[in-house]
Amino acid sequence: MAQTPAFDKPKVELHVHLDGSIKPETILYYGRRRGIALPANTAEGLLNVIGMDKPLTLPDFLAKFDYYMPAIAVDILKTERLGHGYHTLEDQALYNRLRQENMHFEICPWSSYLTGAWKPDTEHAVIRLKNDQANYSLNTDDPLIFKSTLDTDYQMTKRDMGFTEEEFKRLNINAAKSSFLPEDEKRELLDLLYKAYGMPPSASAGQNL
Repeated sequence: MAQTPAFDKPKVELHVHLDGSIKPETILYYGRRRGIALPANTAEGLLNVIGMDKPLTLPDFLAKFDYYMPAIAVDILKTERLGHGYHTLEDQALYNRLRQENMHFEICPWSSYLTGAWKPDTEHAVIRLKNDQANYSLNTDDPLIFKSTLDTDYQMTKRDMGFTEEEFKRLNINAAKSSFLPEDEKRELLDLLYKAYGMPPSASAGQNL
């Protein structure tokens, strides 16, 4: 039986790596086209090798990319938002400054668990961001490797961290406002979200809702 989505309304994701989101079929296609050997010759077999759904060490996680990067040869684009940024909370002055500047944090809960960036016996940084009503979003990071979807992160934060539908709405509005879309397209996206969320037009006032 299919799992009921944690938040069955439109979502905005800002942090997902191109090299960690490619379909196995695409990797196989370019591997064959370029004559590059891969660890499997079927999509299912390839995913069994490069995927993960249990914690690994950081070196073991990074080794997953070595299996297929030569076949796709992509460049990673850098952005101006703060990817992850968990350790900024350890420096209160820095964290306060980032919040004052309305810095957007691209948070990837499931990724942080599987890579060991967050230890389950400690409070996740996203809880502090939620409690502080900071500007952040929920993202998958590398769904190909983590065998995940965006709903994986929503389920995790709803089940384990007490996230509500209202908080999901708020963080998606802030994600849309922090996107790099042209202003007219950003406004179109925001209008779509406000309508889907049943929010009045006045909700558009201000960056950090």
